[in-house]
Amino acid sequence: GVNPPFTEQKGASHINTCLEIVPSVVVPAAVTPGGLPTGITFLGRPDADADIRLYAFAYEQATHHRHAPTTTP
Repeated sequence: GVNPPFTEQKGASHINTCLEIVPSVVVPAAVTPGGLPTGITFLGRPDADADIRLYAFAYEQATHHRHAPTTTP
């Protein structure tokens, strides 16, 4: 394998979610100039699973970054 290029942490990665159970979902966000996929993580309040799912779905529908794999029939 080939290692992706090194980048420093970006965004709100300092949020310590291990201290509390929170719903999260990751969806495709873009592709880097080198062809590597990137994602965006939606975090919510405890017991807000349905809200987070709706936000992630709305993001996917608005951006069209998600594409089915070529191996999908």
